Amino acid sequence: MNKRITLRDLAAELGVHYTTVSLALRNSPEISESTRQKVQQLAQKRGYVPDPMVSALSAYRQTLRTPTFHSTLAWLTNSAEPMVNETYLFLEQFRGAAQRATELGYRVEELPFRTAGMTADRYVRMLKARGIQGILVAPQPAHRMSGRIRMDWSGFSAIASGHTLAWPPLHRVVSNHFQSAQLVVRQLRKRGYHRIGLCVSRLFNSRVLSAWSGGYFTEMQRKGVFIEPLLYDHFQIDQLEKWVSQHQIDSVISHGATYHIQQSGPWRIPEDLGLAELDWKPDQTSLAGIHQDHFRIGKVAVNQLVNLINLGEKGIPDVPSWLAVNGSWVPGGTVRPLGHTAP
Repeated sequence: MNKRITLRDLAAELGVHYTTVSLALRNSPEISESTRQKVQQLAQKRGYVPDPMVSALSAYRQTLRTPTFHSTLAWLTNSAEPMVNETYLFLEQFRGAAQRATELGYRVEELPFRTAGMTADRYVRMLKARGIQGILVAPQPAHRMSGRIRMDWSGFSAIASGHTLAWPPLHRVVSNHFQSAQLVVRQLRKRGYHRIGLCVSRLFNSRVLSAWSGGYFTEMQRKGVFIEPLLYDHFQIDQLEKWVSQHQIDSVISHGATYHIQQSGPWRIPEDLGLAELDWKPDQTSLAGIHQDHFRIGKVAVNQLVNLINLGEKGIPDVPSWLAVNGSWVPGGTVRPLGHTAP
């Protein structure tokens, strides 16, 4: 068997330290472009491949060390003003990303893309001047649905969060909204509900690429029940009442309208109508629904981004990959107890 080519072998042939070779193979900005090219060309010529056992040992050792600061990761918001505050829709994602970044020796900082006087070229120069190699593209704000961020991405590793970034086609981490809609239908059926309706904002359903309505339809058709979802532009309780009566609905899956249904509807919940939220929050203790766990999504996004940085993968990928994080069911007082049979 041929001897495995190691980093030290490449370093000896080039007359450099083996850490220089390691950094060059990861496209570290600490190494000059000419040295990176020489190292990478020799590695390809000699057929160098990383030893998986050594990589695993290195990763294990890293978990035992107190993390040292590497650099900042940009939380890119496609906005003119900072968005990360106590009312930010994706605050939990940001917090999850910040916590995981700290654990890995990084920190996350919001850097809005459209501040006054900012251009794409200036933004790129700012990131490079600060030694920032990784970008987390935040979900697009509502007024920039299907947003585009046109700049030179070649010098950065990047991960997008959510479905709403139209360009560039980056690797991304998303909530598995299709699975969430299927899961909530299954859980309602276990509690004796059969005439299950979906009531969501047209805007928010489009933000998740219609995955909520798609998952709902897929799961409902397993029992041969077809109820047209109520997709609204502006929620109106009388419209909901008419829809529930017309289709003899015994339970409603919703997002955003659950509070209004609880407070304004004529039904006793859950005696007359079951109610489940597609994006359950920890402060909604009495409500049943799906916990999308945005905090975890932020942590997963940082894991993926740091992996790209370590592998030296920069720019827009030829074939983007999506990592979908499943939601989990949270029981609550707005649905019947498990095992209940319909009256």
